[in-house]
Amino acid sequence: MDIPSGKTLLIDGPASVKLVEGKGYIYGCPLKLRKNYVLRPWKRYPLYAEEDVKIELNLGAEAEATLVETGEEHAAWREIFEKIGDSGALAVCGGVDTGKTSFATFAANMFAQKLGRCVVVGLDPGQTSFTPPCVVGCALMREPVHDLTVLTAFLQRPVGSPSAALCAAEIAEASREIAQALSGEVYVVDVDGWVEGPAATAHKVALVKALNCSHVVVMGENKPLAEALSQAGVEVFTAPLSRYIKQRETATRRKTREWLYRKHLGKTRTRLIPYSWVKLFTFCGQTPPLELVKQVNEALAQTTQENSENKKRGLIAFLYDGLDRYRGMGVLTGLNDEKRVYMVLTAVEDEVRKIGLGRVVLTEEGDEVLQLD
Repeated sequence: MDIPSGKTLLIDGPASVKLVEGKGYIYGCPLKLRKNYVLRPWKRYPLYAEEDVKIELNLGAEAEATLVETGEEHAAWREIFEKIGDSGALAVCGGVDTGKTSFATFAANMFAQKLGRCVVVGLDPGQTSFTPPCVVGCALMREPVHDLTVLTAFLQRPVGSPSAALCAAEIAEASREIAQALSGEVYVVDVDGWVEGPAATAHKVALVKALNCSHVVVMGENKPLAEALSQAGVEVFTAPLSRYIKQRETATRRKTREWLYRKHLGKTRTRLIPYSWVKLFTFCGQTPPLELVKQVNEALAQTTQENSENKKRGLIAFLYDGLDRYRGMGVLTGLNDEKRVYMVLTAVEDEVRKIGLGRVVLTEEGDEVLQLD
């Protein structure tokens, strides 16, 4: 397939693309000749042709590819990045489906090309990239990438819910810890899409301060947020929205989370963990662990989920070792009072001394049954 110079091919995955000739980019990542790039489902990738490009494109089920004129935002984003310069702390804010992760990927790629490294901080627990949903963290980028999901997190902090409004306190605490780990680094922060109302604005200002961000890019017009950030002493840029942003339905966003749950759950087995070995706690409020389990059981008794009746399911669980280090996730499928053990589906083989319970019910295969508000 040929892409003329100055045009953009919008590819909705699942798909794969290989550059045969020319010079092309995805989110500012220069495509290498003959390298196969896998494009995941439920995501749109803009392949921009800087010069005439020839590609090999394979589309999966329900995938699409559309050739369009390159929008003005392409030049505007580059202009914003040039104004930011080599500053080491940039946050990207905006509502749902405004292109936050797209700009964060673009900016991180620019820093990686210019400086040789950049840390990406993911603070959106509902639409994560390199951590499972309900977990925030950061990953080091040494060269540009077409998709942040190919990165590996070097720091992860569970926050318990995919809703930033529910776990704002946990995100803020994680941000303070992340800031200490990033001393001396150049980093880009991809913030959650909760922007409506004073509480959301205060949350964003608190995160930007905690992470010592010098610049913030706000996607689209949001005067209350931009003014609040400016008053906090941060230089604010407003980035134009792309006319080609893909608006995702709630079901599509859930499918994206489920894809990530499965990726991070891995090959699980049921572990029987004695009550006496671990401390059980909860995120997002003061509900006692056993009361939360009771609430879930009551909710499940009233909920019928197709194709899940014969599957094990339970609360998402975050496992910690004796040094309070997060080791991975699992699903708490039951409590056996007779044997006094917790039954946890997980791929974690390390010792477990603490289990944090989140606000999502998953099946053993990573399907999202329900969220607790």
